[in-house]
Amino acid sequence: MNLLNDSYFLKSFYVLGKERTKCFNCSYCRARHNNIEELRSFNKLPTEINSHFDTIPVVVNVLYGDPLLYIDNTLEYLEQLQNAHHKGPVIVITKGNLSSLESKLKQYDLNIFICLSVFGNDKYDKQGSVENLSKNLEIAKRINEKFGYKYSIEYRPIINGINDSLPTMESIFKLANKYCVPIAYSGLQVDTDLKEYIERENLPFKPYDGYDFGLKKNISNEVEFRLRGLSVQYGVPIFKKTSCAISYLNCTRDYNAHYYRPFEVGCTTCPNKYVCEQFKLNNNKIKEEFSWLPFGLKLEWKEDHVCNLYRTLQCKFPSNDCLHIKGWMLTTDKKLTTSDVRLIKWLTGFTVDAEFEELHYIQKDWMF
Repeated sequence: MNLLNDSYFLKSFYVLGKERTKCFNCSYCRARHNNIEELRSFNKLPTEINSHFDTIPVVVNVLYGDPLLYIDNTLEYLEQLQNAHHKGPVIVITKGNLSSLESKLKQYDLNIFICLSVFGNDKYDKQGSVENLSKNLEIAKRINEKFGYKYSIEYRPIINGINDSLPTMESIFKLANKYCVPIAYSGLQVDTDLKEYIERENLPFKPYDGYDFGLKKNISNEVEFRLRGLSVQYGVPIFKKTSCAISYLNCTRDYNAHYYRPFEVGCTTCPNKYVCEQFKLNNNKIKEEFSWLPFGLKLEWKEDHVCNLYRTLQCKFPSNDCLHIKGWMLTTDKKLTTSDVRLIKWLTGFTVDAEFEELHYIQKDWMF
């Protein structure tokens, strides 16, 4: 593959970020335990690759450390995105002291989302405390009232027996209720390096029964039911995916097209269900505006399609949805990267049927 390796894609965002050395030393972090490529700098704006990329989601300084540990650079990226007339979501995910941002923030012509991280167990993540979340929510409220920037809670990673107790969860839901914000949540994702670190340091992190650590961020049904119950009790919208929470706040379809896996991600009880359903019902043809896409993509109806990550044994714990995907899909005979696939979903709302390889880079076919 002819890759564009100076631009970096995560599952839900395009990345802008510089090489870093400072962080909050979270015990569960994948980035701090290995010499990973993410420590490189990625400074190219999306529209420098393709002018159509002005609508894709961008996250700032998320690869290592925290965007508020490098606040001047974070604000510099916001300035650059504004100058490029970026229209898509611009996301700042932080557990830093939000007062440092408040004192320097200004009105940007950007669609900014501030996602406030919380872990809920000070022993393993001091900065991710509920107390810190409470302070940040009060500041985020003031920022919202002054500039209109939206905000939400990121409760993650939820780890078996570490931060999944009812008192911990309830304290977070009470704050979400007080500030009228949604919660995005997930379990712990563990790569090989983090797994080795957990074993080496004898950390008491265990997967939930019936699962193993890996690509999927699984939690148990019991914990899932507890979250759902608290959501109803406190009137707080909850989402398994960050992209769903951001899209809900943005009043748009989920840009990551999780509606192709409705039962796995909880679409049946999602407050944004109608918006996504209406899009999926009416997406039976490619609009002319997407005719510029590369790879010779064609639109086909699929019944019981099986996700390629499972077919190629890259995912060990598929949901039933992953084995029975139904709907209009874009297809191509050309091998793609997973980042190519993610980008296509962001731009079109369609999922993709193609042979693909797990890579954080897109191909140079996009540059025109």
